[in-house]
Amino acid sequence: MMKRAIAILFIAGFLVPSVLFADGRKDVDSFLKTYEEFVVSCEKAAKSNDVMALVNMTSKGAELDTKLAKLQKSKHWTQKDTEKMLALTVRFTAAMQKMNSSTTSPQSF
Repeated sequence: MMKRAIAILFIAGFLVPSVLFADGRKDVDSFLKTYEEFVVSCEKAAKSNDVMALVNMTSKGAELDTKLAKLQKSKHWTQKDTEKMLALTVRFTAAMQKMNSSTTSPQSF
């Protein structure tokens, strides 16, 4: 009975952290995928000069920002994740600059 309990604890000692890490890693991967989809949507809106689509995305952006703050503090966030996030943020910024320049340029009526 004691050997079985020790065996179960030994196995749990290996499996539980692996499962917890996998879930945490999945959260990070899921977030990065969702953020990339968000950036692509913003790029499409900027390309078509769809200001209303961008306005509608602001709540999604705020939600993602909150999730990012939590994930960056976790032990599952890596340097590679930071690099991917930076690359996506550069794309997002470029889309916003494109939208800004198209809405501030003089238009003929």
